[in-house]
Amino acid sequence: MKLLNFQLAIFVEETIERPDKTYNSINEACNELYDSIPQILNIPADAPAEIPRVQGRNSDNTKTINVSVNRIDAHWNFNFESQTSLLDSIKNVSQEVENVIKAVTESHRVVREGLVYTGFEENTESVKAINERYLSSKYKPSITELAIRQNEVIQNKGFSINNIRTIESSVLSNNIKTYTGVTVQWDINNVPEKRSLTASELIFLFEQSLERVNGDIDRGVI
Repeated sequence: MKLLNFQLAIFVEETIERPDKTYNSINEACNELYDSIPQILNIPADAPAEIPRVQGRNSDNTKTINVSVNRIDAHWNFNFESQTSLLDSIKNVSQEVENVIKAVTESHRVVREGLVYTGFEENTESVKAINERYLSSKYKPSITELAIRQNEVIQNKGFSINNIRTIESSVLSNNIKTYTGVTVQWDINNVPEKRSLTASELIFLFEQSLERVNGDIDRGVI
């Protein structure tokens, strides 16, 4: 299983009045992780809160961040052809993830964290593989697409955590080659409580999400 993308979504309690200042403080705390000039969008004040007001990225576009008035979304993009395992890929950027978490909690009250892993495994018979792994019905060659989605809510150290897993047949393309396979997405997020979360709690949720994803892969998610 190879990692295509990892998303860290941080939801804050209060309105972010100056997304530009929030972006600057995060980037400074993360040692200028986003080294390209940020894009500040001229968005009407009454626009939906989740629309980004500031967008930043690094020079090769493998790391991006969006700051809205109620959330911060950081993305790490990976080259499917040049990496090792999903777990090794995320471990290589885990310190950056933790730095973003710490930077946000320095100035904002965080109520929810989302951790989204998107992986891909090459398989020329992806529909058949999903069918035989998850469905009791017999596979038919006439089935050309297949997707499975489930959410398991677990309790862990006082947190209620959604574990949403989507498995679907897919095609991955670049300028040279097309790959047929299975895309697996894990969307792991806590159910908000009537309090804000500390940086250590957010890092704990991140670490637990890694264990969840790794456990699925070890058990043979596909």
